Amino acid sequence: MKVSNIVAQVREYLDEVDALNDMEELNGSAPVDARIKSMIPECALIYMLAQPMSGTLEVDAEGVGHYPVPADWGRLGELKLSCWRRPVYDTIAVGSAKYERQQHLVTRGGTVRPVVAIVPKGESRELELYSIPVYDATVTVEEATYVPRVVIASEEDDLSIPAERESAMCYMIATRVARSYGKERAVTMLSASLEEELQRIM
Repeated sequence: MKVSNIVAQVREYLDEVDALNDMEELNGSAPVDARIKSMIPECALIYMLAQPMSGTLEVDAEGVGHYPVPADWGRLGELKLSCWRRPVYDTIAVGSAKYERQQHLVTRGGTVRPVVAIVPKGESRELELYSIPVYDATVTVEEATYVPRVVIASEEDDLSIPAERESAMCYMIATRVARSYGKERAVTMLSASLEEELQRIM
């Protein structure tokens, strides 16, 4: 879906709930479009399809796995190790309370409830995987996917959003734009439409 089409669709949704005219009276159409575009990368990241990532899994003496991430990393899609009973779909950040718990053997994630953290490594980043039995030398990566970060260079950029997810993404953007203008009635109506779209594509 092209950026120009996303902007047009979001404007249509805002107009349907009688919010667009008020916004443009305050700032004009150009600032409204700019605000829409500023919210596209974060929202698109949620709805874009994940793609495979590759790398070499390393396990340290404490049973912590280390896995490299691509330079265009946006977010985790899915990560599953052969020793884990379930996959992981999101990451925790360094400095969070949950990350601090990973620093102790008793409170860190294990094979039943694994945890993945995104951490700095030199000038790049890597994934820390909690945790891996130190006695298991046969651990392999069964599934590793990620969503690349979204960088918009022009309105003709085409984002890889599956067709069935486009409306939901545009409703999410419209909801956030309306909230940024303090249009709570519009937010309520757009949120309801977003929920309907999510139910439809689930």
